[in-house]
Amino acid sequence: MEADKSHSLDELEAQRQYANDLENQIEALTQKLQSVDAHYKQKVNIILAALFNCKGTIIIFIHKVSKYYNSMMELTFAAPILLGSG
Repeated sequence: MEADKSHSLDELEAQRQYANDLENQIEALTQKLQSVDAHYKQKVNIILAALFNCKGTIIIFIHKVSKYYNSMMELTFAAPILLGSG
């Protein structure tokens, strides 16, 4: 009877230790997940900032190309007049 009681207490202690180990693993994984989440949020913010910067650069480029195109069109239409052909 005493041996069964001792065995049950040992088994209960082993289960308690196993539960404690699982809680520690869960805590460690939760911390790792939070760290990874913060890391990827930071990466996303960096990428979004870069994309926003690229968008601004593209808008400036489009504006410059448009200005160049418009000035070329003005020269195309003005050339015959300036040369006396129009």
